[in-house]
Amino acid sequence: MLNKGWGAADLVTELAMGVNAMEHIRARVDNYWTHAWQNRLLASCDGILADNVANDSGDMVIDVAIEDGSAATVDNLFNRDVFVE
Repeated sequence: MLNKGWGAADLVTELAMGVNAMEHIRARVDNYWTHAWQNRLLASCDGILADNVANDSGDMVIDVAIEDGSAATVDNLFNRDVFVE
């Protein structure tokens, strides 16, 4: 499902750019594919973490959250050490 079609109406503004039309069309296509690959990467990471939680007791997940957010301490905040873990 990596197909994307553009109609003439989608590209009218780029075609009106004259000599820069192809550059604007290239930029639009490039932005689409960059976004598509980023979505695939994030979905893959979510799948890896979900599999880890389901099958390996979540050893890849560090949870510093607490139920009562108003009682949060430095240990319950996202910081560089938590990111590294």
